[in-house]
Amino acid sequence: MNKISLKIQTVVFLLIAGCSSVPVSEEAITKSSQNERTISVLNNLIQVDIDTYHTYTQAIQALSSPHSIQTLNTFRNEHEQHIHTLSKIVRAKGGIPPEFSRDFKGYMISGYTAVKVKGGMHSVFQAMETNEALTVKYHKDALKVDLPSDIRNLIQVHLKAEEKHLASIKKMH
Repeated sequence: MNKISLKIQTVVFLLIAGCSSVPVSEEAITKSSQNERTISVLNNLIQVDIDTYHTYTQAIQALSSPHSIQTLNTFRNEHEQHIHTLSKIVRAKGGIPPEFSRDFKGYMISGYTAVKVKGGMHSVFQAMETNEALTVKYHKDALKVDLPSDIRNLIQVHLKAEEKHLASIKKMH
């Protein structure tokens, strides 16, 4: 990756990261009860997984390599499982998980991915690398919030999966 491309990717990463409600939002930190904080953080992570799921769908549609498609399908399915797992916990805690649609950040990521997929396979993986780097960041940020230990453990398990996705995608391009 050349220096200009890396700088553009970094700017896009920072722009997208700055426009979303990160799991360590003021709202999550100032919630009066641990249950409210937990629901807020989990809903933010669910939304990140929803946005990433949709981005994987875009990337898969742009690829022709069966191996790459299979790998990205596996990662997308893991994001879908995270959505279901976290949504079940949110409901059990009396919250309402987000709908299965993109938020503003998701549309920005989608636009970035749409531009990248036109650049070929290497660009598709650059876009997915950026998307997974954001997902890793959000999971790390979520762990900065005071959460019950079982929720922290689950987020750490999901973080390890995201880090695995990121490492694999880096190797693919």
